[in-house]
Amino acid sequence: MRKIDQPVNKNLSVQQIMEMLAQFHGDFTLQTCFLDGINTTDEELKAWYKAVEILQPKQVMIYVIDRPTPDKSLRKVSPEKMNSIGQVLRDRGFNVQISC
Repeated sequence: MRKIDQPVNKNLSVQQIMEMLAQFHGDFTLQTCFLDGINTTDEELKAWYKAVEILQPKQVMIYVIDRPTPDKSLRKVSPEKMNSIGQVLRDRGFNVQISC
């Protein structure tokens, strides 16, 4: 989270964000940008799928970077990988939109 989003509040944690989102009782769309090798490792995806299961959003939107970034090491995730990520949640009954 810190590497990608660089939050101003240095004390902000993923757990705090999860707690805030939980207050919506699933009445929200969870948007996530995937970056190759950053949040697409097996460990990261397992944690993300668990978070989605806990939060139960009404919709999940996943997407890739679509313009040059200041950090040239950031790479787009392949359409095949994005479809694979989305399919895991579709198989669990989630409404998933994929933009790649």
